[in-house]
Amino acid sequence: MASGTVRKVTADSALVLDTDSVFHGVDPIDAPDDGIAPLQPGMTLDFSGDGRWAVQDGDETIASYEWDELRFSVSWKAYCFADDAERDAWRDHADDLELEWIVARLVDDLRARGRIDGETPPSRELALLIIDEYIQFPTAS
Repeated sequence: MASGTVRKVTADSALVLDTDSVFHGVDPIDAPDDGIAPLQPGMTLDFSGDGRWAVQDGDETIASYEWDELRFSVSWKAYCFADDAERDAWRDHADDLELEWIVARLVDDLRARGRIDGETPPSRELALLIIDEYIQFPTAS
């Protein structure tokens, strides 16, 4: 598939790609104007019979959908190692960069770019600021 290619969604189809080597993005599906129930952590999607699925928040049904109204996405990642020592270093995080150093470096850069002035924002706000500043999606062709 060519870079920037947009595929039309069709029934019973799948797209497989190596997300570590291919730039990719997914359009948001929970925008308030879409008529789609706002999803929150802890909600479940349960089969309710007769080809219908219900979004549940505990015992409360938030929304109900037919099978053909649902989109199912699976993300799977495999790791391959040259030997047991390489696998163990990965598993034990023996060669990881220090998270505090990485975050401090990003905050310093955001300050230099004029995106942070004063106190460092709370974690969620900082994460969204990092995404907005550094993740540039190509325009669709």
